[in-house]
Amino acid sequence: MEFLVHNISHSDLILELTGDSALKTSRNATSLLARPKFSLFNIVSQSIVQQLDKLLTPVQADTYEREMDSPRFQLRERCVSTCHPVGFRYSHPPCVSYFQRRRRLDVKPINLESFPLELSDFQLRASDETIAEVESSWKHIRITACFFPLLGILVPKWLQVLADVHSAESQQLLYLISGAGIPRNASHSICGNSTEYTAALMSKFVSAYYPNIHVTQIHSGSNIFRSHSPSSFALLSYPCCSYDDNVQFMTRQLRPVLEAHRDLLVTKVGDHWKSHFHLTIAYADGPPARLSALNAALRVYQPSYLHVWQLKTFWHEKKLSLDDVDFHPFENVEATPAVAVADLHDAPLVARAVDEIKAFRDQFVQGEHLGEVGQFWLRKSRKPVLAVLLVEKRTSRGDVQVVVHRGMNCEVSMPTGSLCAERNAIGSALANDPTLLRQSLKMIAVLS
Repeated sequence: MEFLVHNISHSDLILELTGDSALKTSRNATSLLARPKFSLFNIVSQSIVQQLDKLLTPVQADTYEREMDSPRFQLRERCVSTCHPVGFRYSHPPCVSYFQRRRRLDVKPINLESFPLELSDFQLRASDETIAEVESSWKHIRITACFFPLLGILVPKWLQVLADVHSAESQQLLYLISGAGIPRNASHSICGNSTEYTAALMSKFVSAYYPNIHVTQIHSGSNIFRSHSPSSFALLSYPCCSYDDNVQFMTRQLRPVLEAHRDLLVTKVGDHWKSHFHLTIAYADGPPARLSALNAALRVYQPSYLHVWQLKTFWHEKKLSLDDVDFHPFENVEATPAVAVADLHDAPLVARAVDEIKAFRDQFVQGEHLGEVGQFWLRKSRKPVLAVLLVEKRTSRGDVQVVVHRGMNCEVSMPTGSLCAERNAIGSALANDPTLLRQSLKMIAVLS
């Protein structure tokens, strides 16, 4: 199973507004890119979803390759691969393809007059001069297309990575996480900036163009921005919930869905489930508290990352570039630094564990060839794994004593199966002292 988790932000949706006259200040263009303003994201997305009863005209953009040697990373003006889908269109171009005719698509553009929306509710991708011309000359404005520029590069890049690691035939699951934040302006709707309907749009986009990908939407409600408790910083712009609440959303709503898939794999392949369960997190745009909580909640699965380091290429150039996305395996971005043994003065338990595992290693190497380690005890993999468990036990005199228990893996193909080193050490500790408490187990060191 291959999982991609994407937190939706306002960078995920771009619209095309079309007027009733050509713009002289913009090379006679009849349409402009636009974004809904912050507190209008919900109503605009909802209006578009209501028009999606039928599949819409595919909108594709040429994929360009960045000139990485240039300090400004200019886009090369040549297509290096096939066109990738980037969104939906609400009106046919003058020349309709056979594929479109065969499907008999007839979806009308969305007139702004049909909804409580005005031109001032959108941020236009245009100069001040062009915006002034639009305000004076465009009397009837329509939404003629919607684009998903981040998903338009994330999904092809993800599929490319899966192909590179020979996992293209695996089951592919995409999780779209949406939410809302309390607006600064108290008069605005509390859910006006919600990305819930944007998630619905993106789900339809993936289903239309990538039918093999199963999409799941998970909505957290409001208050996704804040990383402090309400009393910790009185001047915070967003009076929203804490980082801990974001973590609770991830652990109570997102992770249980993933755990259900994991449990299914465990029933099928047992301890080998990790080799069939691969998680990738999309690092694009969004509140720091949200992204940090997402990473913290899913770190147990050792996820890889797709980092979108250029968010606005489509907004500025109306092009897609897969070079805007970098893939990073978990091993390459693991941020826990290695610590020199000589620097463990403030961590006596860690220093003790290191000394004990090194002593265990030396004794094992000296006596390994004298017995049947490779021929019998490890005859399946012939890969020894050593473990040292540190247990703190209070003596009858009231002082605390550290007790060391050793363990190693066993793979003798008996009916009981294999035994890992950590379980061996813990089992030995419990067999040695049946009164052992869970909190007495302080640290375990493993050496493979």
